[in-house]
Amino acid sequence: MPHLLPSSVDLGWWLNRLRYSFASARQRRSIDGVEAEFVPETFREFRRFQSFTGEEPIISDMISQLSSDDTFYDIGANVGTHSCFAGQVAGNVVAFEPHPETARRLEDNLDRNGVSATTYQLALSDHRGTSQLVLPEETSSDIGSGEFSILETEAEVTSWTVDVIPGDSLIDRDDLPSPDVVKIDVEGAELQVIEGLSTALADARVVYCEVHPQHIDEEDVFDALRSLGFTVERLGTREGGHSFVRALRE
Repeated sequence: MPHLLPSSVDLGWWLNRLRYSFASARQRRSIDGVEAEFVPETFREFRRFQSFTGEEPIISDMISQLSSDDTFYDIGANVGTHSCFAGQVAGNVVAFEPHPETARRLEDNLDRNGVSATTYQLALSDHRGTSQLVLPEETSSDIGSGEFSILETEAEVTSWTVDVIPGDSLIDRDDLPSPDVVKIDVEGAELQVIEGLSTALADARVVYCEVHPQHIDEEDVFDALRSLGFTVERLGTREGGHSFVRALRE
């Protein structure tokens, strides 16, 4: 007899679809007393703002680590979920998002929340030049999906040519403030980002990094951060095996 009942995952998806259909345009969210407002343009954005894709504890911890004289770097900023909260606390925000339409939404959300940030439509890496930002064909291209990557792949993909630069080179070029707190979510390019930003990270206080095990060994990320003087711990994991890592300078 065929299985006719939807799985819990399917049911959750349809319930979110229903909420999206009837939700007001403006979505106000609060984490530890810090508020941010979003106006989703896609269902993926709506889901991100509703659930924070399992990252609310990370944002909460990040808020607790920030102060008004800090500079926060959001590397792989997506539509700005982290930056919009961090910008209510930190004195400076520098956000990086290479995908053109996602970068537009990032700036929309920062403006909506009164966050004065420096934004870059490029990818940080360990070299200067251009790379192909790719999205597997089977993956949703909705803004907010957050699954774009500069890693080479043999899968069928949609791609965009984007500028890449080491973070340390960009800091020198544009006379940017070095980061105190950093978030890295770059779909498998974590080591390239860390290597290219290693001089600045040597003085940073906290680094949050999402590790994508289908692309990279978590221990390699741990080792790279430990070599910069951090104590590293895993804060949690989410569906797909992605782990959230926090590196603290003791």
